[in-house]
Amino acid sequence: MYRITTEELIQYIYKETSSEQNIIIKNAIDSNPPLREEYLDLLNTIEEMNQLSYSPSQTVIDNILRFS
Repeated sequence: MYRITTEELIQYIYKETSSEQNIIIKNAIDSNPPLREEYLDLLNTIEEMNQLSYSPSQTVIDNILRFS
């Protein structure tokens, strides 16, 4: 049996896999509870990362303005 890697799951989530790979990965997720759990954890992590917002500190902004 082919083992699906974490990297392949990430590629699947980002739609970077072929149609053939999609079928294999989807079937593996549906039939393998630990793999499904990893997949759901990755989905959750990616969703949380997408919600993060970054902004520079006021010190960084001041330094940029001072040197520009």
